[in-house]
Amino acid sequence: MTIRFDADRAMVAFQKHLTTYFLAIREELLNDAKATMLTPEGRMDLSVGDIKIITGYISSSVIGGAWATMDEWGTGSWMDRNNPYLDEYRRSAMWNPARKVPQIVSRPNQPGQIDIFGRTVNGKGRGGVDLEKAGVVEPQAPSHAMQNAFRWMANGRFQWYLQKAITSFPWGKYLKVTNTKG
Repeated sequence: MTIRFDADRAMVAFQKHLTTYFLAIREELLNDAKATMLTPEGRMDLSVGDIKIITGYISSSVIGGAWATMDEWGTGSWMDRNNPYLDEYRRSAMWNPARKVPQIVSRPNQPGQIDIFGRTVNGKGRGGVDLEKAGVVEPQAPSHAMQNAFRWMANGRFQWYLQKAITSFPWGKYLKVTNTKG
């Protein structure tokens, strides 16, 4: 008797099987992040990315735009200054050139400015008026909703999904038994 494992077919089938678990992981991440975001705009700004499958590699993402970013990292004087992309944002055309402090301040009357949504904007005068102090806008505390959702997934939840995928796969289906006389 000879027993052979059809590894090629098994791996193709397991990748498809595992992809269904990645969809569940992605959905759980999205729902967890939405549940702990502080603003309705942030929640509505989250969506799922495509599943990408390359030989031996499966990836997906949860995507957020400007509203989700502001919810995640906060705004104005309450923003989390540990945001790894904050310096890049400050160097971009979206950053208010009159803003030298964490507080949200008015923009100067200067052409070529765009806001965080990519819209052309222009201010008045020299800019720099503290809009938080004036009561025009309120700063927002960071939710860290995405970071917390990913941390939860990394602290055992992902391993649970992976274990479930491995144990629920019909590995025996890919064993080929042949009788040999000899």
